[in-house]
Amino acid sequence: MQDIFKLLQNAGSEEERDWIVMQFSLDNLKPELQEAVWGASLLRWFDEKYLKATLNNPAFNGFEELIALSFVEPFGDRGFNIHERSRKMLEKHLWHEKAEYYLTLSQRACEYCSSQNLEDVEWMIEYTGHLLITNPVEGSNQFENICVKWWNPPFFAYEKIEALLNSIGERAHATLNSPKVNANYLYWKASVAQIQDQYDTAKSLYEKALLLFRQVGSKNGEANTFIGQGDVARLQDQYDAARSLYEKALPLFREDGDKLGEANALIAQGDVARRQLQYDVAGSLYEKALSLYQKIGVKLGEANTLVAQGDITQIQAQYDTAKSLYEKALSLYQELGDKLGEANTFISQGDVALMQAQYDVAGSLYERALPLYREVGSKLGEANTLKAQGDVARMQAQYDAAGSLYERALPLYREVGSKLGEANTLKAQGDIARMEAQYDTAKKKYEQSRKIYDEIKDEFGESDCVFVFGELDRARGKWHQAISKYRKALLFYETKGLPYEEALVLWQLGMAFYGAKDHKLAKEYLEKALNKYKTIKRSEANKVHAVLDALIKGTPIDAKTQFE
Repeated sequence: MQDIFKLLQNAGSEEERDWIVMQFSLDNLKPELQEAVWGASLLRWFDEKYLKATLNNPAFNGFEELIALSFVEPFGDRGFNIHERSRKMLEKHLWHEKAEYYLTLSQRACEYCSSQNLEDVEWMIEYTGHLLITNPVEGSNQFENICVKWWNPPFFAYEKIEALLNSIGERAHATLNSPKVNANYLYWKASVAQIQDQYDTAKSLYEKALLLFRQVGSKNGEANTFIGQGDVARLQDQYDAARSLYEKALPLFREDGDKLGEANALIAQGDVARRQLQYDVAGSLYEKALSLYQKIGVKLGEANTLVAQGDITQIQAQYDTAKSLYEKALSLYQELGDKLGEANTFISQGDVALMQAQYDVAGSLYERALPLYREVGSKLGEANTLKAQGDVARMQAQYDAAGSLYERALPLYREVGSKLGEANTLKAQGDIARMEAQYDTAKKKYEQSRKIYDEIKDEFGESDCVFVFGELDRARGKWHQAISKYRKALLFYETKGLPYEEALVLWQLGMAFYGAKDHKLAKEYLEKALNKYKTIKRSEANKVHAVLDALIKGTPIDAKTQFE
């Protein structure tokens, strides 16, 4: 006993002290029980049969003594495990001090796992981990295949992949000796981090994976990593960087003959083009991607492309076409069991309803999306839904409710690093303040949002800010300043083919010219607005018609009136 106290006193670290205590505990166990502890240290959990198979000792009768040890604990309905800290310490020392015995134990465990029900997630995780140790080539293929399987329909089991990665990572010294395995491990950790909106973590992991894929000469791994990096950049509104990464991926997929990868790169490039308002370019890329997805029978890719095409037609105020595309996509997502895709489609359908002033329909669709986003753990999706629900309330002049929803969305956008979402929400808060005649507050919010739009080079957001600053000028009777801003916004909307925004600014130009006592130009712009609203079948046509009618009849108009 005096020896252990002396060893503890001279130990240089907490880890060293823990190991001295563990060694002392092991030395006081009979040899058969010591062997059982070593065998159990390689298992995430064990029952009597699993342990006996790993020890290759069917006659082992010390199970009750083993589970009575202080560092052994129950493991749900699976049996028992050695406490995590102790297990890691034992397993690490066994690897470094008795590697051959370690491999023997792991081989036995792997054989036992292979005879179990591998549809059971826990057995699959155990089997894959031991196979990586005992047969790295076969284990690498198994690891990659199970990650792909769990990532895609009908599973979408991101939490299972995370559990597998955690298990592999716990024994990294034994499981990740192969650069190829390590590259895939880092890639899938990055992918899980990305789906959980942990963009900085994902970015760092992708960078490490890319170096290893290049080291082993995996063009396909390199290309998929470029796609992952591009997705992170796109989700953080860094569109030029995203495009560059997708462009790097595309020729690698083609060189490798990977049609799925090629389609994924095309739709990703289309998403960037759409965000940068290059709708013809985006449409062409989506058509190419859709053709490939349909050719190789990948329904998830087909559904994603249909939603993207729907988003373009929605922006162009082709609402019936957008609805049809979303309905087709929703059917595919539901068939596949893709809850994230389903939620995204509900949001898109809700946006169409909102644009058509069908507020109850929009609200109902957003309500259906929210629990799905929470179920899959998408904070970005949750933020988008709260923002959308706020828009419904704002459009119905329920400003307190809208403000509360925006307040809940804003920290979520900031948490996941969505600058675009943050800017859109700040602008929406400014809209509330403007409608409530709190013009100084509105101006402050608009300035905050404009700064972010400028930072992420979002031309659409910047033009919207020019427009709303014009609204502030009109509300204060600064007619010519408002007209100047409206004209600048109008040029952008016309150039980019945004009919809804074009109609809105034409309407406000008419109001501003009326305020400036130029009734001829007021009538001209109101007529243009009316025709545009009728073309895109918007209910605002009725309001513009009423204003135009009043102008023609000589009835006084409040040119400062603010409209949603």
